Amino acid sequence: MAAKRDNGPLLDVQDLNVSIPTSSGELTVARGISYQVWPGETLAIVGESGCGKSLSSLALIGLQPRRAKVSAVRCRFDGQDLLSLDAKQMTDLRGTKLAMIFQDPMTSLNPVYTIGDQLAEVYTCHGLGTKRDAVDRATFLLERVGIKNAAVRLGQYPHQLSGGLRQRVVIAMAMMCSPKLIIADEPTTALDVTVQAVILGLLKELQDEFGMALVLITHDLGVVASVSDRVAVMYAGRIMETGATDQVFNSPTHPYTQGLLDCIPRADGRGKGTRLHTIPGMVPSLVGRIDGCAFRNRCSRVVPACATGEIAVRSDTQGHDYRCVHPGDRLLADWRVRAEAPV
Repeated sequence: MAAKRDNGPLLDVQDLNVSIPTSSGELTVARGISYQVWPGETLAIVGESGCGKSLSSLALIGLQPRRAKVSAVRCRFDGQDLLSLDAKQMTDLRGTKLAMIFQDPMTSLNPVYTIGDQLAEVYTCHGLGTKRDAVDRATFLLERVGIKNAAVRLGQYPHQLSGGLRQRVVIAMAMMCSPKLIIADEPTTALDVTVQAVILGLLKELQDEFGMALVLITHDLGVVASVSDRVAVMYAGRIMETGATDQVFNSPTHPYTQGLLDCIPRADGRGKGTRLHTIPGMVPSLVGRIDGCAFRNRCSRVVPACATGEIAVRSDTQGHDYRCVHPGDRLLADWRVRAEAPV
């Protein structure tokens, strides 16, 4: 679904910072994150586990840890300043206009309540109708997300459903109040590859049908190619590269993005019988200050300038930005030589 850009972005995040005090120091999970999401658009936020993707998104809807400190130059959703909302205003917003699909459907569903009661509660607690209206809405959405015998499923408990069915229930729950934006946090992590593809396809169908915007959080760059309009690559609390999906996949500029793409098995069969590429090392600790580029200890292109100061954001084409000291055309040319080299 093409994004509608006539009236400005639906979600506008500028210089978001999220930190948590710990006994070892300040744990900073978001370091100056900026991005926009337009009506009807899908933005994928990708990166390894531990990069701050989930916590930075939870902070947008007021679900960050109690001790966390959140600040931003701008954090607006549908004309509202998210960081200025009190607890009641945020509760009224969550579920109605802005909803979230959490990582593990088993832990996000209450095991002692039926599926029907949990779906209906979302609808009735926001005063959108009676219990009968809520049940009708829940039945419709369960059928729409591909659950057969929806009326029977409403009386069942989460443990009576498979992982794939529970994930569909969580999707239906997020849609109960027809939100304008859904944040999907690793919605396919616990599922096998076949079910992953089905769930992602379902999310895209529902988005097109109901006109929602979608923020898809994942550690797997390969799963977003067919469903996202734009991609933001996140590492150690910072966005390293962002652009249209085809730009990022066909012309990745940051070495970290290139490394993630190199880890994806090739569909053309090249490299068969050889080991998959891996990025050496680990994501650095997010406790304390990080000077220079956080990726420099794992990067083959590291130079002295990578270790000092703030790494500026560069732009090689309109809307395609990256955070690196090297010129983008040189990085891209070297990557293409490696990608096309015999294996």
